[in-house]
Amino acid sequence: VGIDIEDESIAMARINAEVNQIDNCRFIAAPAHVALAAEDIAATPFDIVIVDPPRAGLHPKALDGLAAIGAPRIAYISCNPATFARDAALLRREGYRLGRVTPFDMFPHTMHTELVARFEKNG
Repeated sequence: VGIDIEDESIAMARINAEVNQIDNCRFIAAPAHVALAAEDIAATPFDIVIVDPPRAGLHPKALDGLAAIGAPRIAYISCNPATFARDAALLRREGYRLGRVTPFDMFPHTMHTELVARFEKNG
């Protein structure tokens, strides 16, 4: 399941899936917190969820949706360490343990860094 607020991104994802003959996926054009609240998504068992929020981080209701899904692993891609720290604390309260964090300097000679973090559900 791919979720993105941008219609154009969803259209391109559908084309990419078709070109690569991938038919076991679907795409939803909606804000993450709206899509994650849908009954069919909330009832879907996920092995891993990958999130790549904007600089503002995850919407609080999107974090609630992630907690409700209860995937055993979350991969979190961030371009803002401050909002990542905020969201990581909220995920911790929801029973996730922060594992590995890998920073990436994609913009040399600037203060901007990206990171990828792995969270695992406790117990």
